[in-house]
Amino acid sequence: MTTPHESEQEARYGRQPRGGPWTPSRRTGDPPSAKPQPEPEPEPQPEESAGPARERTQSKRLERTPAPEVTRPPTHPCPPSMECDTGAIDDLQCRAKAVKAESDAFAAVADALVKRRTAFETARGDYSAARDEAAAVVDEVRHKVEEALAEIRCRLHRDEIECLDHAFQQVLDCLDDCPDRAGCCADEDCRFENETWSVDQSEGLRLRVERVERCFDDVLVKEPEAVRKRAADLKALLAELDTAGKAEPRESAKKLYARAKQVSYAADAVWGRFADVNEYQECLCCALTGSLRGRELLAQLAGDQAYLQCQEESRAKRCDWLRTHMVAETLAVELKLRPKVGGAQQSGTA
Repeated sequence: MTTPHESEQEARYGRQPRGGPWTPSRRTGDPPSAKPQPEPEPEPQPEESAGPARERTQSKRLERTPAPEVTRPPTHPCPPSMECDTGAIDDLQCRAKAVKAESDAFAAVADALVKRRTAFETARGDYSAARDEAAAVVDEVRHKVEEALAEIRCRLHRDEIECLDHAFQQVLDCLDDCPDRAGCCADEDCRFENETWSVDQSEGLRLRVERVERCFDDVLVKEPEAVRKRAADLKALLAELDTAGKAEPRESAKKLYARAKQVSYAADAVWGRFADVNEYQECLCCALTGSLRGRELLAQLAGDQAYLQCQEESRAKRCDWLRTHMVAETLAVELKLRPKVGGAQQSGTA
């Protein structure tokens, strides 16, 4: 009787029917199947068909007849289990190896997954606190940089201001082409819903999961501290602008204007990838669950790979055994196939 657990493993690892997936023998001496197929009735030939006309008719008929199948159902079990089927033992061993490989794959990343869960719980609150701290800095800087821009504009012609604004916008357009500057770094990779993977795709899946985990470990968990650093850098830029404006001799108005525009841009860039706390937390959750789901899929594929490899090894062992014991197995099979006379098998002696 098959248990629900065995049924689940059969569905996952593709367990072969009892007796193993061995290729049936195609020797001409094989005994007939238990239910022989009836011979097809020959098509009636007209009496006047003869010679070349008959050959043409047969040629046309052969062209319309579908080709016979190359393989046919097995007619007997294969050694070394002619009487007692041992193929299920091989399959059980392969399923055990598959479960072990899946468990080992999970064990290899268990510590990292636990650390990510802890980091997730810490980063959520830390990011909110970092944004609150940075908000006060941003408000102060925006107020002071607007005062500086108003003072500098008084020293520039309108055409010069328009040209400087246009030039600064071109620089921003080029910065927009830089990678990893906005949005969730795991958004394209962390969603594995409605996706299926095969053993041959394990490497591609592994690379995708590692991208998600790098996003979580190297970007998202460090984002609260990155917000604080950008806020500190913003204050330093404002101090440099103030120093340059008071220095003697003073910098040119155009350079001071460009400095002030840089400070204004830095104030907008303090928040980094995320417009608000909700966007950050959604990305953080996506990366965490993507890592877990990806590792689960990789573990399952590791089990599938172990199962398939074990099946190939079992098949090779049986084939090697049969090549080594061909004579003994031939005699054993002959003993079973020997016709019975008077209720007992005929003796092999003359």
